[in-house]
Amino acid sequence: MARLAAEIEQARADAIVEGSLVLPQAFHELRKLNGAIIQHAERFISDEGESRSLLSIKGAAELMRNNFDLLEALSNIESMKTLPIDSTVNVYDLAFKMKRVYQEKAASRSMTINVQGIRAIIRGSQKSFPLVPAVLLENAIKYGTEREQIYIGVHQRGQRAALIVENVSRHKIDPDRCFDRGVRFASGVEGGGFGLFLAKEVVLAHRGTITCEATGDLIRMVVDLPLHAVIA
Repeated sequence: MARLAAEIEQARADAIVEGSLVLPQAFHELRKLNGAIIQHAERFISDEGESRSLLSIKGAAELMRNNFDLLEALSNIESMKTLPIDSTVNVYDLAFKMKRVYQEKAASRSMTINVQGIRAIIRGSQKSFPLVPAVLLENAIKYGTEREQIYIGVHQRGQRAALIVENVSRHKIDPDRCFDRGVRFASGVEGGGFGLFLAKEVVLAHRGTITCEATGDLIRMVVDLPLHAVIA
């Protein structure tokens, strides 16, 4: 039995190693295919003007791109955490981009997204850091109360930048454990409990912190990062 258990454990370890080699490339190819859909939708919008159908197709493809980014990161999280963070990221512009990507999904639940604040610049990875506001906004929509507003704020606190996402939710959350891998608090809502875990790992790689505050039905996610500059 001991020998059999050891063989099973070795087979599991081998499968993880093999998956870590194959999955990132597979997700990369899927992202390329999805990117072609976005490009064609943008071309049709440019040539024929905006329509609800084209905007819905483009919005769905952009959501899929974010999901592929998350899956690719999860399949190779150690590499994601070691990406160079020597580029600049405009946190406000990124938050506004995420609002545009997720506004159709929010509208399907009669929710609105309000972005306010300053154009704070941080040093970071333009590949990994966008996962953070994407996860926070998607969770706010998924677990939030219908017909409520989601607030995204970008603020300066001394030499630090703060990205804040607030929403109203009837689902209870444990502020101390919500960033643990695989932890979920709403069994009736789809999800694997990996989004906040991944967001935390990316924030830590950017020399920042992420915390959760729960006051009644108000859920407040706060990302604190070193501030590089502010654009007027």
